[in-house]
This record gives sequence, structure tokens and C-alpha cells, in this order.
Amino acid sequence: MPTCGRLIEIGLCPKMKNHPLCGWIFITTDVGCCRELIYGGSNDDLGPAGAVVAPMDYEQMAKEIIRLGKNFPLRRKMGQVGWQRVKNGYTYEYFIDSYRKIFQQLEGAEK
Repeated sequence: MPTCGRLIEIGLCPKMKNHPLCGWIFITTDVGCCRELIYGGSNDDLGPAGAVVAPMDYEQMAKEIIRLGKNFPLRRKMGQVGWQRVKNGYTYEYFIDSYRKIFQQLEGAEK
């Protein structure tokens, strides 16, 4: 389960969970689970689905906006990566299964 999976489920990153399904990419700051959503977790080799910059680094943010704004093929590829990443690990079924496993582990620990 991605480390931010539970955070997404309770709504801390709702746009970043849903918009990749539309092929949207993100340029975001490195807070919360944003890095994992953009670059993937340890078991994810899909590639980037956008860019992550340090908080308050408006110059790097501007550079990324310009870089991606000028490169349609890269944006398209990143959009496909984001779509695939969400489909692979952020579906309703995935969350239900992940919670089921957590509850089963907790149930086993009580015995």
C-alpha cells in the first residue's frame, strides 16, 4: 500500500488522486504524499507524472511550468503515467483490500 494511501482516502489529496485519471499532470511542492504520487513508490517504475519542487521555491516552480509548458510530448507521457499510477494503486478496490488486510493483521495481533 502506498504510504499516503490512507491520507488520500480521507481527502487530504483529492485532486491529485482524481485528476490523473483525466491525464492531468501536476507541478507540486514536496509536502505530504505529493512526491509519491508524482514519482511513485518503491515498487513503481512508471516514471514521473509531473514535477515536485521545494516549498516556497517559486523560481523552480516557474522553471517547471515553462519546461512542461513547452514540451507537449513530455506532458502527454506524464499524463499517461499518472493515469496508470492511479489505476494501479489508488482504486476503490485497492483501498478496500488494503484496509481488509490491515484489519486482518490487527485481528491476528489481538489473539
